[in-house]
Amino acid sequence: MNKTTLKQQDDPKKIRSSSVWLTDIHLDFLDESDKETLYSDIRNQKPERIFISGDIATGTTITDEMEHMANALGLPIYFVLGNHDYYKSDFAQVNASIFLLCKNNCNLIWMREAGIIPLSTSTALIGHEGWADGGYGDFIGSTVQLTDYILIESLKACPTRELLHQKLRELGQQSAKFTEKMLCRAFTEFDSAILLTHVPPFREDCLYQNRPSNDEWAPHFSNRSMGEMLTRIMLDHKDKNLTVLCGHTHHLSKNKILPNLEVLVGTATYGAPEIQPW
Repeated sequence: MNKTTLKQQDDPKKIRSSSVWLTDIHLDFLDESDKETLYSDIRNQKPERIFISGDIATGTTITDEMEHMANALGLPIYFVLGNHDYYKSDFAQVNASIFLLCKNNCNLIWMREAGIIPLSTSTALIGHEGWADGGYGDFIGSTVQLTDYILIESLKACPTRELLHQKLRELGQQSAKFTEKMLCRAFTEFDSAILLTHVPPFREDCLYQNRPSNDEWAPHFSNRSMGEMLTRIMLDHKDKNLTVLCGHTHHLSKNKILPNLEVLVGTATYGAPEIQPW
């Protein structure tokens, strides 16, 4: 993207109007006709780029689905993965496959590898998967058993609830550490940033029936490590602005955490993906 194009898109409204945001589209629940309907809806928006905040397919279908999407749309697709994207596989295997896929397709941009993407002279895009880290609520006391803990090999391998909790904390902390590094770098050059991540960083954005999740469910649907880091960074950078685009809960939410920190969670229904408002 050249400097002239970047200047034309300095207005955040122009960035939003020229971008389509998707989340939790679960392409494995769609037949080919459904997928073409989704891609046609996207093309009708005439976007310059697409953002996806995770849960695109499953570990065994993700590369084929993303390649098909890239070929169907012919647009830059900036994305992070979600928990479902590792189902029936493992972190290392899926990550290696996605790395190779993106290396061979210039329209697929995995934010974990891309680093900082300039969207205008004042706004950058960053991203990381994030993970529900069991930090909010009562993970050990919770009776919730997500499919993640059965269908993702690294999580299935944890023999006790305590070891599973430790693994989830590690994943959450890794996502926060990576994002902090990218965000601080971005703020040396840009006034604003957009963060793509899958899991909501704050408990108040982890909604069920329009209410924050209780102690049973909150540990599995929010990333406390990320939320605490973002709060600290944005309090230290009061002259900067951050918009977080995420999903995972399938429940629409828009929340101003701080005057300069807004979190948007996309809505989703299995078998009926939609373009998100933002």
